Amino acid sequence: MAYLSRRGLLAATGGGLASLAAGVLRPETVLPALAVDPQVPTGEWPMHKCDPARSGYQPEPGPREGVTERWSGSVGEGAPYVPGIAAAGRQVLTVARDGMWALSTEDGSPDWMVSADEDSAGRNPDVLRIWFPRGGPVVRDDRAFVVSGSDVYALSTEDGSPDWSFSTTSGFEHVLPVGNVVFAGASRPAARDDRLVALDRASGVPQWQRVAPEVPLAFAPDEGYLIGAAPSLDGSGTLIARNPVRGNPVWEASHPGSPLVSGQVIPTVGDGRVYGGRGPVVALSTADGSERWSAPIGDVDLQTGLVTDGDGLYLADGGIALALDAATGERRWITEAETTPLASPVLARETLYVPTPRGVTALRTESGTERFSHELDLPRWSVRGLIVADGRLYLRGERTVHALEGER
Repeated sequence: MAYLSRRGLLAATGGGLASLAAGVLRPETVLPALAVDPQVPTGEWPMHKCDPARSGYQPEPGPREGVTERWSGSVGEGAPYVPGIAAAGRQVLTVARDGMWALSTEDGSPDWMVSADEDSAGRNPDVLRIWFPRGGPVVRDDRAFVVSGSDVYALSTEDGSPDWSFSTTSGFEHVLPVGNVVFAGASRPAARDDRLVALDRASGVPQWQRVAPEVPLAFAPDEGYLIGAAPSLDGSGTLIARNPVRGNPVWEASHPGSPLVSGQVIPTVGDGRVYGGRGPVVALSTADGSERWSAPIGDVDLQTGLVTDGDGLYLADGGIALALDAATGERRWITEAETTPLASPVLARETLYVPTPRGVTALRTESGTERFSHELDLPRWSVRGLIVADGRLYLRGERTVHALEGER
């Protein structure tokens, strides 16, 4: 079952969806042409690992020294499946086990929140139920997307009211908005097969559907390919590149012995290469899926994923931080670092920010030497997510969000 608000209906060509539902018109007749634009506003962090390429890189600098806490805000208990934090506009958005919050970047005060029992302002609790979210928040323009249960919801960033929802019959963790389309992979009601679906961002109406047991995870801007993952018999996972406009496959690749995708280890794309693996780390060509290089990372069983600025490839897990040459896989440096398997590192200009069980450590990308380390008054293993936006660091604690700032 799909839900579409009046605002969402008007956004989708002002009434044409009624004809679409009646079978009078085809989707391509009513919906705007599918356009994939991977750019995100500079300074924002609107999704997991910042952008559709999942680079984990913020081109604007973050704090480098003199770090202090600007504010902290209380939210619900951290969701178990997702990093659960994003920043766009003047808001920090986060999900919890039983709701979603939008906090002001100025002081951490709540702009709005939506919970499982929300029943105010005329909202229908049968339509809007946010509990145990498995994916998001993901922000594109004026909408925030979240996966709750087995449904995708598009909420207004202004007040949290629902614009549309898209129902499935399976739980999943990732949605990927690129331009005016939102990609999702799940089972549909009355359908026997898993589907990869391209949804119109304004209305939630499918632009196309393909029978495919894969999850859309990243976008390769150089070739313009959608990168998804499907399970394989040997447990390594298969990456599949598709034409995002038509949905047809272009190439697929796997790497037996090293899962290319697993948990937070999702593909990271940069400079014509897609990176994956829990050890060794593998680089594939985004043009045809051929292997460019494979690099060992010692005894680390990577849980938190990779980040790249195009020149270097970085990881932080298992008590170390490591930098590789992105083009060759050659090791540049390795250093001991306190890490946590619950949150991925992030990049901003020449700084790698490594989440720790109670805070964050900043390292120079050139050498791995420390810029600063900041610990919050939190129980150990509380940090669940870390992002950098508008020159600040935002950390997701178990029940809190913290804004850190300093000299840039």
